[in-house]
Amino acid sequence: MVSPNLEQTFRNMIEAARNGAEFYGHLAGRTGDSEANAFLAGLAARERAHAQAIEVLALESTDRALPRFADRYVDHERTTSAWRFVEGITYSQAIDVALDAASHAALLYGALADSAAEPMRSLLSGLAEQQEAHVEQLVALRKRPRAGVWNYRDVSRSDVKTGIRNGIEAERAAARVHAGLSVRSADRAARVFLGQVALEEEAHAEELVVLAREQTHWTLPRRAEPHAKTIKLPAFIQLPDTITLAFALEHALHTQTRGARYYRILASLDSEAAPALDAFARAQEDHLTRLIDRRNTYWVTRADDMPSLVDMQIDRLLKDTS
Repeated sequence: MVSPNLEQTFRNMIEAARNGAEFYGHLAGRTGDSEANAFLAGLAARERAHAQAIEVLALESTDRALPRFADRYVDHERTTSAWRFVEGITYSQAIDVALDAASHAALLYGALADSAAEPMRSLLSGLAEQQEAHVEQLVALRKRPRAGVWNYRDVSRSDVKTGIRNGIEAERAAARVHAGLSVRSADRAARVFLGQVALEEEAHAEELVVLAREQTHWTLPRRAEPHAKTIKLPAFIQLPDTITLAFALEHALHTQTRGARYYRILASLDSEAAPALDAFARAQEDHLTRLIDRRNTYWVTRADDMPSLVDMQIDRLLKDTS
């Protein structure tokens, strides 16, 4: 296989991500399984975010126009066509199809990198590493796909006030985990990336507090439900010994897509908070692109101009206030 030039590489990557988003969205619309729907919708959102982030990266990397079309081998259908007509796909099947696609992408980008010259070699190697991290995450999900103590269909049955309180705790729990991962990482870029994610999740929790105070007449429950900590963070996923930037992004994207889907369902319920929750859900979905953009920047700069968390911030983020 002949390696494409830089501009063709970017067009291929953008179209592959767009194809993936269309495909996962198609499958999400053909299932009645709430967990499968949430998972597939999350995959569609992250693929859209990848396409947008790659477009930004292309603008920053070349002043030449991108080709109008991708190469023929960049075709999501070639690895997923058998799934396109599956009716009522289950959560386990959704993980399998995502694993098939991610494995294929990792092999493809790795093969292209082997035959490419710089700067394409580094670009493609980074993409292969990111897909490999995604594969590892999906393998962990496949081993225990329903290990969480709650599922998305429960959201539609919940009281919205309780749902917001649960969301606040979910954001704080995610902030604690990402702060802890930041402390564990020996890779500076990953450490800074995870620290920023933790601070942003802490800020998201405060945004929900303000949302409830300013957009409703409610008094929220004093405590979240026990399962709230697992809304964004399935407890069963084992963390690797080495925290890389690729793993950091995958973990952040996974938690962010779960959270965004949670708020999207919560916003669909009839309540005075619905418009504000809808805006909050959109912001959470948009945040996926910023996470990928940040990873792309740190992959090049190693986050040299960004500070790590200081001890006071770490202590605050790791404190469990539930």
